[in-house]
Amino acid sequence: MCGFIVFDTQNITEKARRGDKDYVMHSVELFIDFVGVFKRLLIILTDKVRCCPVCLPSLTLKKLSLM
Repeated sequence: MCGFIVFDTQNITEKARRGDKDYVMHSVELFIDFVGVFKRLLIILTDKVRCCPVCLPSLTLKKLSLM
């Protein structure tokens, strides 16, 4: 996933060097990459919580039980 950010950043710099000044589209490309990384990170973290609830600190378990 982080490779997409590096790849798109390199593409954006090359496009800008060639004269493409569409800043909005460039920022949208990077935003989509960051959303993908954040989404993948959430998936990893939620899978870890589901797999091993004992690994959570007791304070977090108390907060979850209050909700």
